[in-house]
Amino acid sequence: MQLFFLRSYFFSFFLALLLLPILLYANTIEKSKKERVYTIRLFSVSTISSAQEELKPLSQEYQKGTSLFRVGSYITAQYGKTSTQEVLKDDLSAFYSMGFSHAAIIPTTPLHLKTEHIVLSPTNIKEQNFLLSKPSLLNTKIKAEIKNTTSVALLSSANISDFFRHALIKCILFFAYMSLITMITMFFHKIILEIKTNKLELLKNQYREILTISLFDNDQQNMSLAPLTQPIEFKAFSDIVIELLETFNDPIYKAVLHHYLIHYGILQYYLSVASKTHSSNARLDAVDRLAMTHYDKNQDFFLTLIDNPKTDDAVRQSAIIGLSFILNPEDCPLLLSILIHIDTSGKFSEFVLGNLIHRLIYLEEYEVIQSTFHWLCIQNNPLSLKSFIEAIAVIGYRPIIPEIVSLYFTTSHTSLKITIVRTLGVLGKISEKELYRDALKSSNEILRIVASKSIAAYTSDDLTYSAALHLFDDSFYVRYNISRSLIHLPKGIDYLHDIASTSVDMYAQQSALYTIRLMENLNV
Repeated sequence: MQLFFLRSYFFSFFLALLLLPILLYANTIEKSKKERVYTIRLFSVSTISSAQEELKPLSQEYQKGTSLFRVGSYITAQYGKTSTQEVLKDDLSAFYSMGFSHAAIIPTTPLHLKTEHIVLSPTNIKEQNFLLSKPSLLNTKIKAEIKNTTSVALLSSANISDFFRHALIKCILFFAYMSLITMITMFFHKIILEIKTNKLELLKNQYREILTISLFDNDQQNMSLAPLTQPIEFKAFSDIVIELLETFNDPIYKAVLHHYLIHYGILQYYLSVASKTHSSNARLDAVDRLAMTHYDKNQDFFLTLIDNPKTDDAVRQSAIIGLSFILNPEDCPLLLSILIHIDTSGKFSEFVLGNLIHRLIYLEEYEVIQSTFHWLCIQNNPLSLKSFIEAIAVIGYRPIIPEIVSLYFTTSHTSLKITIVRTLGVLGKISEKELYRDALKSSNEILRIVASKSIAAYTSDDLTYSAALHLFDDSFYVRYNISRSLIHLPKGIDYLHDIASTSVDMYAQQSALYTIRLMENLNV
């Protein structure tokens, strides 16, 4: 929920940022529309030809700055554009002297001077990009021209830009409002979350003290704990019980803790949540908690969840993990059959499979281990096979070594080969010559490094010479590991002395000399 609010906030912010240049442009248009300038209106006529006739008395000096404009159904001639009236007063007197008795100074805007300018074809009046705006109230005819000019302006691009500007302002205000609401919601969400967290920690500390005293004093009958009614109380109590179950392996303590789970309704509550709630997250949390209790009476419930086709994959995985915790060794074939039956499409996460594989292997049941390995080979999932092989290394299960060696030569995954070579080194007393030769010749440096260390577990002398040649490897770590592995290989120390005394390769000689001196110091 918090991530959703955060995304909404950033989306609103960047959208408002995107619309800001457009708003600034609209404000520029609005500003130019409201900017006031002054011009001299010479006359108003009905046609352009009449206007040209009227302009004939105009002197050459004033022809350059005079242009024609359309205002409603009239054609007007205007001269100049300034920010003050005083500049035009001398020009106005000149126009009077030329016979333009109706000439007058009127106010207008640059925006109007841009839309109603008339471009004349053969004329001696040069085109100017000026436009008539709303003049002051000079006489009745000028008032009519003002009215016509205003009507035209309302239908022009200025009106459209004004509408567009207001629309953008509303959009930006809306997104600003959404951003504010998002921030306020996130703030209160954080406060509520902190309150719940503090209350949960307070309850957990209280329950931890009560349960610990009850366990060590063996006083279950007089434990002063009120009945649990709120979800947060069930959560806090189950957290502490799971924590204590992981801490104490004593069967007596586990039995007492399981008794508390039943007595205070924890199991019944989470069984109800896992079965009836519509929230997948709540169901998953409930099944996880039931799994972590390791209570064997939950087996039928887990099997029901696993068999139900409507169960979510994540919930089914948690149910299988819970089932693996409570099954006895003789029931492990059941768990393996469930895995093989359900995970046909590789739905389980690597973490879940790794846990289950370790659980199956730690039981050290030969048939279960072999069946698990064959199933994983059919799936051909390198990460699951790595989990299996790592578990083999932990328990030291040697009977499966031939199958692991065969897997090394059939797989194309270098990471899996590295795990196999490392596991063989851990198991020790390995006689797989071809595997080590292949690994030491690999182009992958990591595989060569692991093989140069793992080869110390080799039991025969037919690989010692080949191993000694890798003191000339380009990788420092390969040379370092090989020099130490030669100490454990038959005749390996002889090769170290030969290379230290006769080799012309400086790096190989240094590795051999360093290892020899290390052995001498250890012997001393």
